[in-house]
Amino acid sequence: MTDRNFEKAKAKLSVEHPKSISVGNGNVGYVLQAKDGLLVASKDGNTEVATFKTMAEVDNYEKQKLAQAEAAKKEAERKKLKPLRFH
Repeated sequence: MTDRNFEKAKAKLSVEHPKSISVGNGNVGYVLQAKDGLLVASKDGNTEVATFKTMAEVDNYEKQKLAQAEAAKKEAERKKLKPLRFH
């Protein structure tokens, strides 16, 4: 979903958009607040939707996603730098 399409869809819904969060690798998670909780919609290679009851849970989710992205980046770099073995 593009940012423009997100803005159009949000305008049709009865939700607030209190903030956006980073989900790693430069990708954004859109935090939507409804009457009964919060939803984060993001696309970081896969479309993902997660629901929460509090903003503190959303903040923890952001930290978790950033840590996962950083770990994946380090693993990719480690594999790329793996020494060659000669027989």
